[in-house]
Amino acid sequence: MKPKETTKKPKVNKPKADELTADARVLEIVKQMVRGARRYDIMQYVTDEAKWGVNERQIDNYIAKAKIKLKEVSKEKLDIEEEFGLAIYQLSDLYKKAYEAKEYNVARMIRRDLSSLTGIDKFEVKIVTTGDMAQEEIIKELKALGLIAQKEKGTEI
Repeated sequence: MKPKETTKKPKVNKPKADELTADARVLEIVKQMVRGARRYDIMQYVTDEAKWGVNERQIDNYIAKAKIKLKEVSKEKLDIEEEFGLAIYQLSDLYKKAYEAKEYNVARMIRRDLSSLTGIDKFEVKIVTTGDMAQEEIIKELKALGLIAQKEKGTEI
């Protein structure tokens, strides 16, 4: 009896991506991960949209390198003032774009985030008087100026 002949497909050596291309692919996967993509999503993106022509194992290698990049970022010493400024600019830019697109609810939420980031939402006014003005009179004056809002219980300044 003759052994079965197997028809093996000849191994085709695909050219490797150069270092610049590989780095760009890793950064693209980092972007996908930042947007919430998981392995399955990345596999689908690479094969269906990006069409890099790489196999599953190579995609896993890119994902592993992307995870290393994310870990490296977490170890960097952050300049808090720089990050604070960057966050303000980013939120301001998003606010402007939402407002121009007439997405007012989105603009309002972005403005709320900006106020929270800068601490404006925690702004408090303390009033100290040295005169004989009663609390009710002070509240009445502040209401007239539009500086306080009435709540169901008590007054918020």
